[in-house]
Amino acid sequence: MEASTDRHLWAETYEADLRNVLAPEDEVARAITNEVKIRLSLQGQVIRLLKVQHKPMAFYEEAEYRRLVEGAAKADDRAHVAVLLGGEAGLRRGEMTALEWTDIDFERRLLHVHRAEWEGQIGTPKGGRSRTIEMSSALTAALKAHRHLKGQRVLI
Repeated sequence: MEASTDRHLWAETYEADLRNVLAPEDEVARAITNEVKIRLSLQGQVIRLLKVQHKPMAFYEEAEYRRLVEGAAKADDRAHVAVLLGGEAGLRRGEMTALEWTDIDFERRLLHVHRAEWEGQIGTPKGGRSRTIEMSSALTAALKAHRHLKGQRVLI
């Protein structure tokens, strides 16, 4: 849309699963980039897309992770649960905040990740698929100890 005239510059239609409105984001971004490239190349201009520099992921050493778990346990039971959800179960921040007590099967020590929170909205986890994770004994114990708090969500 051209702001000064409200003229449509480009439009397309995309279909996506309504459970995850962010799913077509990459497809739309590529389509816009290609459209801009075509229009500018027709005008004789050259476009160079910047390459994204991906930083290598940093991981905690085992001793560092254990110190983090111990520190979180001393600080607060919510912090302890959050560290274990990330470190033992591999949950992302949004998956942790959207986690509900009904997602936890204490008898079988399973954690079902069905949703994630992003910018205040609940949607599907990154990648658009749910997953089930086996809980460690430390995570199971921490969640049971934290269970006394009322509320639908585990950390909120």
